[in-house]
Amino acid sequence: MKSTVSIGKIEDVEIPEDLPYAGALKQLVKDATGTGVTVNIDSFYTSEPVELHNFVDTITYRFATDEDDDEEFLAYCVCSRPVELYREVKFDGTICVSNVTDIEVSNTAISTEQIAVRMKKFLSIG
Repeated sequence: MKSTVSIGKIEDVEIPEDLPYAGALKQLVKDATGTGVTVNIDSFYTSEPVELHNFVDTITYRFATDEDDDEEFLAYCVCSRPVELYREVKFDGTICVSNVTDIEVSNTAISTEQIAVRMKKFLSIG
């Protein structure tokens, strides 16, 4: 997995409306606002897992394809301690899978095993 220091305000990223995955990227920006980690629109699209961090908070993401309907989506994990947010978002911004875990108390919305399998499959985490 490629790991890159990426410090900045993700909320300042300008997302072109004609970007095919603009809806998914807008959701990521919303979820990662306040982390101090940002993205570079010009090199954002990748089918390989990428980790962006500022030495404290982390965004791990990649584009993947749903095996059932061949629809592409953005899978990402925003980790801003103690909260870890994992999502799979369609290009139009529709959230397909969402899980929030409080790392300190292991409180999670979806079973830890199910989400761990998805995070390993799509993001190579775990």
